[in-house]
Amino acid sequence: LKNARFGNVLFESLGGTLNCRERRLTLEGAKGSMKGRTLRGNVQLDLSPPFALLTKFRLEPVDLTELGPQASAKVTTRLVTGHMDATGTLQGTLKPLALQLGGIAYVQRLSAGRFELGDSSARYSLVGDGFDFHGAELESLGGKIRLNGRWSWTADYTSTSGEDSKPGLRSENRSHHLSLKASGEGIELASLIPEFSATGPSVRAERKAIFRSNFR
Repeated sequence: LKNARFGNVLFESLGGTLNCRERRLTLEGAKGSMKGRTLRGNVQLDLSPPFALLTKFRLEPVDLTELGPQASAKVTTRLVTGHMDATGTLQGTLKPLALQLGGIAYVQRLSAGRFELGDSSARYSLVGDGFDFHGAELESLGGKIRLNGRWSWTADYTSTSGEDSKPGLRSENRSHHLSLKASGEGIELASLIPEFSATGPSVRAERKAIFRSNFR
């Protein structure tokens, strides 16, 4: 299938072994593409109202440097590095349309700038044009860092010929918005500020911070 849409979830391609039994379609060994990322799993669709849908999938590992503005060839410094994979479910009904997408994302060897943050996991859910995620906890910088946030996007369309009435001549510019809320406890200030003496008394702090960024 090409451009298979379930509610606001679009798969550029979706294929597998299709079976039909007792008014139920199953797609086994499914492989799909969503926003250029590869997913594998199984799909089950009832052919009687309310047309219940259940999809279980795994996202193949993604290099975080390929996401957002870091993917641009013009960017020479990678702010965030690491690898991410995820498992999840897309479930609900098609009539009435009521679908939920969510699961767990796993990040390995995460680093931000000069800080190595290690491995972690977080629960995520699709809400509107973006993902909410929560529950990430990292043991780094001598203490614990907890993260919650949202990654969303908006699409702006421009016409290549000045004729907005022709969809075929329109191109999409996607703007990304990242909002993070972080709290920490037991953080070594010497890990954040190199000027602090590593041989002096241990100085620890608790701190909460909010980070927001908009980028294309």
